[in-house]
Amino acid sequence: MHAASGSIVPLTGRNFLYLLIASGIYFLSARFAVLLFSLEPGNIALIWLPSGIGLLMVLRFGYWAVPFVVAASFIANSAGMAAVLTEHAWLHTSIAALSNGVESTLAAALMRRFLPEGLQSFQDIFPFVFGVCLVSAAANSTILFVNLVSAGFFSIESSWMVWLILIVTNSLGMLLLVPLAQSLLQAWTNRRAMSLGEASRCTGLFIMCTGMTWLAFDMFAGFIFLILPALMFLAVQGRKESVYITLVATVGFTVALAASDYGPFLLSTAEWSRL
Repeated sequence: MHAASGSIVPLTGRNFLYLLIASGIYFLSARFAVLLFSLEPGNIALIWLPSGIGLLMVLRFGYWAVPFVVAASFIANSAGMAAVLTEHAWLHTSIAALSNGVESTLAAALMRRFLPEGLQSFQDIFPFVFGVCLVSAAANSTILFVNLVSAGFFSIESSWMVWLILIVTNSLGMLLLVPLAQSLLQAWTNRRAMSLGEASRCTGLFIMCTGMTWLAFDMFAGFIFLILPALMFLAVQGRKESVYITLVATVGFTVALAASDYGPFLLSTAEWSRL
């Protein structure tokens, strides 16, 4: 998953094509996040999947990927910025896009510094969360925070909560997608097909997790805690990629409902509920 030297990767025709495809996925994931997980204004999402995709792009293709991340981010955010801002929308969109590029670059550099072999064991979780995700997300969120406040998106009184939300959402994008991508890559490298039994368990537990999520939001909040033993069972009986796929889908479904101010996570204010 890592680029060979971190920064010197040949920009061959094939790599250029892959970067274009990855940029398209970045753009689509941004629109998907805004559609399902968005807060007001519409460019703020409770899970920012492009953070994970941008990190994966830089890890795989080196710093050649950064301009593609910036361009995809600019295109993805331009419509939302233009809809809210009447002046200098292109400037604030450019700053946001460059900030996302900085996040991907910093996250990849930290990943190579602290986890050069990727996520290999449980002990790697701490440096990945605190040394990679939160640090790079905080840097990006600080730039975005200043950019959004100066653009008039938020009042200065409530902006600190927006800053925290941005850190959490960008970190979630990396936390969800990087382990999933690594496990899928390992499965592809090993060429071990999923058996019918494994596929059945994965499908059944995915249906169970989404069902318990729906029941938790619609009937009794305690159902949400039954997801953990289901995922633990899948982790023991199944394969890592099955766990990650089910986890990503369940978290996405949960956050999509929470973004609509619906479910067991409602607190006294909308901001605290979203956190």
